[in-house]
Amino acid sequence: MHSLVIGGTCIDDAEVLRAGSTAAVLSHRVMAPSTRGTFLRGFTFGNVRQLDAVAGQLPTRAWAALASIAHNLVRWVAALGLGFSGPLVVKTVRRKFITVPGRLNTSARRRHLHLPTNWLWATQWSNCFARLVKLQT
Repeated sequence: MHSLVIGGTCIDDAEVLRAGSTAAVLSHRVMAPSTRGTFLRGFTFGNVRQLDAVAGQLPTRAWAALASIAHNLVRWVAALGLGFSGPLVVKTVRRKFITVPGRLNTSARRRHLHLPTNWLWATQWSNCFARLVKLQT
């Protein structure tokens, strides 16, 4: 099934998934080719048609799920980090707080965020970051 999702067309393509630490990522072991063949021969033509219909909807559904997660993440950051409690325009949060015109440096195993001194939202962003860090402890 995983091979079909990533564009595999035959059992040999699925062999690529057995390499490396794929089993850890998928949270189960990947079957041997002979086991996959036995499993696949058990499907009827109707099962294949159903699977094909679902596979056609998969990219759209995945995009919708990821867009929903991103939207909710922005809303939670605004509510918890910025203290917004009313209506909120996600585009504004993205423009002011997600697209940060700074640079991240690492020295002595510590990360340092350098923001422009004349950036309009530097104080708000620093306060938001501090609030979110406090939630972690």
